[in-house]
Amino acid sequence: MPPSPPLAAAQCFVLPQELIDMVIDEVQDDLSSLKTFGLIGRQWCQRSREYLFKAIDLSELLIHPLSPVARCKQFLEILEAKPQLCRSIQRLTIAGSTTDDEQKAPGWLQVCPDDVIKALSLLTDVRGFGLGEGLDHLDWSLLPLPLKVAIHSFMFRPNIVELSLSGVSFMEIIPLLQHPSLQQLRLHIVSPSSADDDAFLPLNIRPQSDCKVSGMESNPLQKLYFCGNGYLMELLLAGMKDPQATFNFFQITELEV
Repeated sequence: MPPSPPLAAAQCFVLPQELIDMVIDEVQDDLSSLKTFGLIGRQWCQRSREYLFKAIDLSELLIHPLSPVARCKQFLEILEAKPQLCRSIQRLTIAGSTTDDEQKAPGWLQVCPDDVIKALSLLTDVRGFGLGEGLDHLDWSLLPLPLKVAIHSFMFRPNIVELSLSGVSFMEIIPLLQHPSLQQLRLHIVSPSSADDDAFLPLNIRPQSDCKVSGMESNPLQKLYFCGNGYLMELLLAGMKDPQATFNFFQITELEV
């Protein structure tokens, strides 16, 4: 009796990528489901990662088993090992405290500035950035100078369209008037630097001109959320008189004070 022919190998049904993406899109706010989907296979991994890494929070206020210093170091290691993840990150939040009291431990931003600087240099597609206080106030003047330069440069990238500053003290605010692309600004109890105090006295205001500085166009700021220091708003409004300012408060469509 001739042997029976072998059973045909079971055909593996492959879902269309468009359908997989639609399924993942439906659970984009469910981190547990995204982590599970990311383990199914390559078809599911990329889309899941885009949502898992869309917003990164490096804050000492975050409840996490690792310290902010350890999380920042781990985050940097992940970015260096998987550089393609950098394109998925759309929003970055940094929150910490500072102190010049020798009896207290320095804040995490004072401890590992080099890791933060390196991470910022890798994040080229971030559109929203938040800087704020942690368990205590964030004194901008106490941060290491290289870190301040890196954060300032990061804030002023053309791709940054949303900016939030919360509980930051002694930070120069006037430069925001020349931000190239900001569409949404949130200022919450921000104390300006003393360097801003005399920046726009009447004798210092440049002559009005119908021409903007070369390459500078009117900034399409659409949303402004402001809480706290009224003097800060006074400085910003006065600064708009400078012909080099690109801010245009008169095009705001949403204002919250």
